[in-house]
Amino acid sequence: MQHPLAALLREAARRTLVPRRRQRELLTFDELETFVAFHLLDPAAPPSLEVRMLVTGCVLAFTGLLRFDDLSRVMVHHELLRVEPGAALEIHLWRSKTDQRADGADVTIGATGGLSCPVALVEQLFAAGAYNRFPGEGEDAGPLMRAVTPGTDGAQRLQQVTAPLASPIPALPYSYVYPRVTELLRAAGITKKVGTHSFRASGATAAVEGGADRTLVRKTGRWAEHSKVFEKRYVKESAATMAAVTRAMTFRR
Repeated sequence: MQHPLAALLREAARRTLVPRRRQRELLTFDELETFVAFHLLDPAAPPSLEVRMLVTGCVLAFTGLLRFDDLSRVMVHHELLRVEPGAALEIHLWRSKTDQRADGADVTIGATGGLSCPVALVEQLFAAGAYNRFPGEGEDAGPLMRAVTPGTDGAQRLQQVTAPLASPIPALPYSYVYPRVTELLRAAGITKKVGTHSFRASGATAAVEGGADRTLVRKTGRWAEHSKVFEKRYVKESAATMAAVTRAMTFRR
């Protein structure tokens, strides 16, 4: 008779040697706009500062092909986050997963117009949160994604506007952002299994399907030139696109 402990050990070994990759679904740009419209454009229920911040962060992750770690390092200092109204955002990431030497990377996100325009949403968030983008000497302006607190009038405000450089303002942690974003997606009627990293993959797929040059998409997302991960895990052609391959095989009579 087999000892129960042996079965447990085999199962543990199987999970270790053959890890199961979590399956995450992708959002389309139309679903992103539905998400934004539901939470930010209802005149009868204006969004809280926290909701505006989280939704704007999701749009930045989608349009800028940002990981959560990248998003948490988006700083509001005017030299690190440049805004060209109606045109583009220029974000300097002081560090990222693929930047082992901490050289920094610059990400440009263009204006899209419409409900999910990242430039307009960031400007609206700056105004709603009264961020200080021009701190004094020795002060930290902090990250875009940070804690909020209720004011005396009940409205939410940034918990910290500036802080000493020796004790900078922390960004919202993944353990807080992930469940809240999931709640907001569900509230908007989006039931797909979407993680914070899904926005990066969704944006890459949407860009390629929309006709963007793959090389430019890779550069924007800071994937290595010959990275197989980009094609295998991030860009997933739709069924309609793949069906076009079969249609192209039609012989002329």
